Amino acid sequence: MKRMIDAPVARLILDLKERGLLSRTLVVLASDFGRDMIVEGKPRVMTEPKHYGMHRHCTGASSVLLFGGGMKRGFVYGKTAEERPCRVVENPVSVSDPNATIYHALGIPANHGFLVEQRPFYVIEDGKENR
Repeated sequence: MKRMIDAPVARLILDLKERGLLSRTLVVLASDFGRDMIVEGKPRVMTEPKHYGMHRHCTGASSVLLFGGGMKRGFVYGKTAEERPCRVVENPVSVSDPNATIYHALGIPANHGFLVEQRPFYVIEDGKENR
């Protein structure tokens, strides 16, 4: 599926850059977890779209790509194991870390908080109310 999204994402990034909008536009591509490319129960590599959904979840890692919006170009943080189950082996981050990075890029402090349904909600888990 990488081939299906690579060209459209590249075109979006190039278009934003050509129009001078990339530095003030943050593009985020994220997945809730990884999936391995082995057809479930069979040692074959997935080769056709019909195999989608027939693979295992790799819940020990996920990926987030950030383009523009002040992000450092070509920067890679963290590393997953080369072998299954592809768990994080270097610089693990929590779910709130990418959120804090995105909010920082938007100029919103990590300790910013507000009420949602009369419950406090903060940018990051250990945030404090900013009032």
